[in-house]
Formats: sequence, structure tokens, C-alpha cells
Amino acid sequence: LLPYTTLFRSGSTVQVSESTVVRFAIELGFDGMDVAGTGYVYFENGELNKSVKISGQKGVIINDDVTISGTETEADLKSTAGRFQIAAGKKLTINGDGAQVNVLAKKGIDFADNAMLAIGGSDAKVNLQADQGNVVLGEAAGVAISGGGINEVALSGKEAVLAKDAVIDLGSGAASSFTLQADKLTD
Repeated sequence: LLPYTTLFRSGSTVQVSESTVVRFAIELGFDGMDVAGTGYVYFENGELNKSVKISGQKGVIINDDVTISGTETEADLKSTAGRFQIAAGKKLTINGDGAQVNVLAKKGIDFADNAMLAIGGSDAKVNLQADQGNVVLGEAAGVAISGGGINEVALSGKEAVLAKDAVIDLGSGAASSFTLQADKLTD
């Protein structure tokens, strides 16, 4: 198979979006990828078996269920000028012990109603950071870690908006921690 960078350059050569290249790479079953684009990056159902670094300047949007698996998997999802979003009823699942999930979005982080970031493993670290915007967990939306060990969840933004039944589940680790840094907390 072509290296991912070649695949990505090929996408721009034939004038398809970064999102199309990401969907194609997921379908091909790449073990990991590092993508930076000037537009939106959409995840449309799929599974990866290693770490990802995705940067969509305008936004990163999870439109369907996506699974990333592997021990010590890293998922870095960034939007330098836009938002990170998980669509209603959809789930981003990270499986494996020692997972690290970093979501950084300048204008905000939105988990629509019933949207979930699910970590299947122990000793997970999750960082949700909205530099100039809010972190919004819709109704019954949130972060759920199913493993034990030392799990950490950090959430920061101008405002944290937690709707009815929003979830921050730290798993079964007795020494786990949740950190909230926001100017305002609303429900």
C-alpha cells in the first residue's frame, strides 16, 4: 500500500477533500495516521488499529460510530480555528489500556445528545480543551471509561455546559481523577 502521506497528496491531486482521504484510509484499514487539513475533517464510521493525529482547521466532526484500538493508543484531535463535535447518538470508542485522548478545539467541544467518548481499558487519560469556547455535554452524553487503574479526565473551557444526565464515568480505578477548569458551570 502507499504510505499515508502519498495517499493524502494523491487526494489533493485529484481534488478530493481531506475528509474523503480520511474515510478512504479508514476503509483501507491503515494502522495509524497523521492528517492536517485546512477544512473540516469528518469521521464516517470505521475502525483504526493504532494512534491518530487529526487536525481540521475548521473542525473535526464524528458523524458515525468510530473505533480506535490498540495498547497505549493516542488520539489527538484538534481544530485550530473551529469545533470538535460528536453527532447525536454516535460514539467514539478508544479500546486498549493506557489510551490517551487529547481533544483541542479553539471554538468549542460539543457532544450532542446521547453522544459518547467511550474508553475500553485501564489507565486512560482524557483531555477535552476548548481554548476560546465552551465544552458542551448534551443530554445523556459524556465520557465513560470502563477499566480500572488510574484514569484521568480533564475538561477545560470558558463554560462547561452539562445537560440532563450528562456523564463523566471514571471507571473502577480507586485513584482516578476528574479536573474541571471553567469560568462558569451550567446545566
